[in-house]
Amino acid sequence: MLDIKSWLPAAKKLKLDEKTRAEHDCGEGKVMIVSHTSEGYRAHCFRCNESGFVKHDRQSLNTLLKRWRNADVLLERTTTSKMVLPSGCSSDLPSAALLWLARAGIGERLRNKYNILWHEPSARTVVPVYCNESGDLLFYQARAVNAEHKPKYLNPVTDRAAIRFVSQESDYSGTCVVTEDILSAIRVGETEGVTGVSLLGTSASSSDLLYISKYKRVLLWFDGDAAGIKCTRKTKKALAMLGVEAECVRTELDPKEYTADEIRRLTHEYR
Repeated sequence: MLDIKSWLPAAKKLKLDEKTRAEHDCGEGKVMIVSHTSEGYRAHCFRCNESGFVKHDRQSLNTLLKRWRNADVLLERTTTSKMVLPSGCSSDLPSAALLWLARAGIGERLRNKYNILWHEPSARTVVPVYCNESGDLLFYQARAVNAEHKPKYLNPVTDRAAIRFVSQESDYSGTCVVTEDILSAIRVGETEGVTGVSLLGTSASSSDLLYISKYKRVLLWFDGDAAGIKCTRKTKKALAMLGVEAECVRTELDPKEYTADEIRRLTHEYR
């Protein structure tokens, strides 16, 4: 357990649904993530693999609903500097990256469609997140393709409260399948009548919940590990508070690890 003195002051400076990297006394560099969530303040150090959590005072249901319904202003939030991809990105991916993507069902067509790149300086695959309406870059994830390469993700430090990956524009009349990672959202989004939405992790922000609640039908398909199960439970409960009865897909593997036919069957059999 992390000493709260080493991270709580930094976490309390964050706005709701914000997170940032911070230094930790276990060594050099910003190896710790601190965040401010609707439940409380969190921290995790990747070097010493220790975490910390301080719970908020209990908030009333009316207070939570008011905050979520007012959170649409986050959609208009701008940053002081424009997001850009890291220098050194290339569309020429090495065999290790191509194999890693192929295992997730991502071939050349989908790589080109979503502009998945390779960043040689960090030896990572870069998956951008664009605004479907304007085409502006909102975010990106630089993902290690080798298990021994830590940390798994390197992300730009920015306000992510209103940022999510959406596979394509939608009129909200179809099915929204919510996943943890971008590749899974890409794969499920290839199914007719389905929009894939990635939370970019295992926590839905107020803005995420409001966006998801617009769809006619919502399926939650998170990973089958402990973090995914917890995310399913929390997100389903939060959506219910907004009047949305979300369905849950429970599988042993991540969504991206299934074939197109299996994804089609799984997303339709829960109707």
